[in-house]
Amino acid sequence: MAFGDRLAAVRRGNGLTQEQFAEQLQVSRQAVSKWESGRGYPEMEKILYICNRYQVSIADLFAEEAPVPAAAVVKAPETGSAEENGQQSLF
Repeated sequence: MAFGDRLAAVRRGNGLTQEQFAEQLQVSRQAVSKWESGRGYPEMEKILYICNRYQVSIADLFAEEAPVPAAAVVKAPETGSAEENGQQSLF
C-alpha cells in the first residue's frame, strides 16, 4: 500500500472526511486529496502531527515509498604509492 493509500486508511479509520482531516492539519481539502492520490506529500511538520495524533509510525506511512537499496558492490580504490599506480609523485 502506497503512502496515499495508507494516509486515506488512517483518515477513514478515524471517521474523518477529507475536509475534517484538512481542518485539523490546517490545510485545504485539495491538499489532502493530492496527498491521498499520490501527487504530493505533506510537509514534515504535518507528517509528524499525523503520526502523533493518530498513533501511526512514519515507517508505517512510508513503508513502500523508500526504494530498496540494491546490493551493489563498489570497487575500492587501489592502494599503494603513486608510482605503483602508474602516477608521477609530486613529492
